[in-house]
Amino acid sequence: MASTAVAGQVLDGSNPAVARVRQLMGGPEYSQDGWRRCWEEGVTPWDLGQPTPAVVELAKSGTLPGDGATVLVPGCGAGYDVVALSGPGRFVVGLDICETAVAKAKQWSAAAAQADESLFAFVAADFFTWEPPELFDLIFDYTFFCALHPSMRPAWAKRMADLLKPNNGELITLMYLAEGQEAGPPFNTTVLDYEEVLKPLGFVITCIQDNDVAVKPRKMGGGGAGRKASRRGTWASPRRPSSSSSTPAPCRVTAPPSSSRDAARFFCALHPSMRPAWAKKIADLLKPDGELITLMFLVGGMEAGPPFNTAVLEEIVSCVNSYEEVLNPLGFVMTSIQDNEVAVAPRKVPTMFLLPCMKHDYVTD
Repeated sequence: MASTAVAGQVLDGSNPAVARVRQLMGGPEYSQDGWRRCWEEGVTPWDLGQPTPAVVELAKSGTLPGDGATVLVPGCGAGYDVVALSGPGRFVVGLDICETAVAKAKQWSAAAAQADESLFAFVAADFFTWEPPELFDLIFDYTFFCALHPSMRPAWAKRMADLLKPNNGELITLMYLAEGQEAGPPFNTTVLDYEEVLKPLGFVITCIQDNDVAVKPRKMGGGGAGRKASRRGTWASPRRPSSSSSTPAPCRVTAPPSSSRDAARFFCALHPSMRPAWAKKIADLLKPDGELITLMFLVGGMEAGPPFNTAVLEEIVSCVNSYEEVLNPLGFVMTSIQDNEVAVAPRKVPTMFLLPCMKHDYVTD
């Protein structure tokens, strides 16, 4: 059956098609058979019927890798984004667990104007078990992470790390930040959901920005009350030592309190120009595999200090960028982030950004 999708359907419980998807899936595992039934019945509310606007913009930007680069689009569905991402010097593989979806992708791409079939291919296989002939320079994820049950997210991140080329690979996550849903797909997601599974593997976020060209029903979340529901994150793949380097045996050591704790009033009291030096000194003082705990007071709206602004954007992940932009280049890896529920009341919710005081743990690489 042809897809009954309408471009730009909202992907929440208010959409009858999403309710039908949940029925066809029949549970949280979201099996191959469930996806097949959705495609055969034409119940594909995620299907725009055209390339994702953000992908088209990205392909025109000139920032995508070329010179023989390989790109993977997992959960590619009808393949619109696969074709849009392909180009001279860049070969794109569209992967989907559903053979019906792959057949549709092949049919659509064969008829698409300006589609060069030598620059892309479609594969029907399971993302979690498929073994490609080579690793990828870039992986593009959209409506894939959010369609997986949350229990599968660590495996998703591990697979991303396995499939990307180390040291210079790139993961682009076009994040559909669904909220207020008891079931999926898509499941509730936040930017931190991505960070929680990617950071421990060594992924480093290099940029995050609003997806201003998202189709209207998916641009705003929370009932359209102003929360941006679509963002694009770019992640650098984990660094791995070369085979010729000497790698010490792993040894987890907690550094002495005098060198492992950054007081809540220390980082934010330093002029921003001093932050790289602060990070360098922290790295010098910590033992290998030591730990840094930052009790972050996320100040906003101040022109002078101390303390100085440490919050940049409204999302929590962007607020910790002040720390990450100086710690990540030195090999620090975030291991956890949590609300500081016992903060004294005047510091629990800063005036400008209404964000909680938070505790952030890093380990040295």
